[in-house]
Amino acid sequence: MGQASFQKKAITLVLFFTCGAFSAVLGNVLYNQKSVGLHNVVKEFRKPWFQGWSMFVAMSLLVFDTPWSEKCSCPKYTIGGTVRGWGLFRLVSIPALCDLLATLLQNIALLYLPPSVWQMTRGSILLFTALFAIFYRKKKLRAADWIGVCTTILGICIVGLSAVFNSSSKKGSTSSMLVAMILVIIAQGLQAFQTIIEEELLHDVDATENEIVSFEGIWGLFFSSFITLPIANILPEDAGEGIFEHSLETFVMIKNNSTILILLTVYMVAILGYNLTGMMVTSFSTAIHRNIYEALRSAAVWLLSVVVYQLAPKSGAGETLSWMSLLQLVGFSVSIFGSFIYNRVVYLPCLDYTEEKRVAPEDLIKASE
Repeated sequence: MGQASFQKKAITLVLFFTCGAFSAVLGNVLYNQKSVGLHNVVKEFRKPWFQGWSMFVAMSLLVFDTPWSEKCSCPKYTIGGTVRGWGLFRLVSIPALCDLLATLLQNIALLYLPPSVWQMTRGSILLFTALFAIFYRKKKLRAADWIGVCTTILGICIVGLSAVFNSSSKKGSTSSMLVAMILVIIAQGLQAFQTIIEEELLHDVDATENEIVSFEGIWGLFFSSFITLPIANILPEDAGEGIFEHSLETFVMIKNNSTILILLTVYMVAILGYNLTGMMVTSFSTAIHRNIYEALRSAAVWLLSVVVYQLAPKSGAGETLSWMSLLQLVGFSVSIFGSFIYNRVVYLPCLDYTEEKRVAPEDLIKASE
């Protein structure tokens, strides 16, 4: 592995964290924008269903950089041969459906959970990914792998608990919060299976990152346009903003507030970059690596939230610095330490590494493959 390859991976990780942080913060900023909707009523732009739809629109645009558009034809697919063309397109519908369902469950759960608890519960994706890697991908995880995964989850829990202790209000009753946490855990199982399938397509089928991202976008656009968005429009309006959603009003609000249009455009660029770089991370490493880095993305989101609060305290998407920020910093440090253990940047003296091949620093990212 050359220096250029190592630099490409480093740049990919930086873009993954940057785009991931901006997409998360911009999503919150959009929720706090106000505009005139139907019947001249001023409302906040709380449109999680539409945000999911716009994400799939952005992802589907990458289809113009695939063999389908470059050759103006579908690569041939023969039974028993390499899965290409329509065969690959059909297979990608599985992770696309997982992505759609997980996004839906998480958005509903966020209505009843504080963001800190929501983020903390999402850490369960690492455990699900490890289990799928063992039972579906038939991989063997060593003691250092399990310690790294569990340490990263511990760090996420510390971050979440620090915000819980600093919170003075609840978004719902105890029973509704419990149901919401269960929904998040189910969503993490779906997303873990999604990343494992993506790893299989990238490593075993040899599909390109652009193909998988764009095909997932097309499938997600289809599912959301003809299934989830229509459901959101026919739900009872008293279900509340975030569950019920009036699609026509969404476009009216965008038309009446150019700031929403600009933020939405930047959000779509950021979410596209996040999904593409996430797929590239899976391509040159594994699904477990990707979800460990996804856990570390919380640090980037927190840091950007602090900056946003300093620059625009009324945006509703920032976060203040307090004594609990020190506990959050401890949690982030624990998570980073866990990723170092998993990637063999840190070797624990109590473990035996003699059976493992020590690799050069630029190859650390593939150490567990």
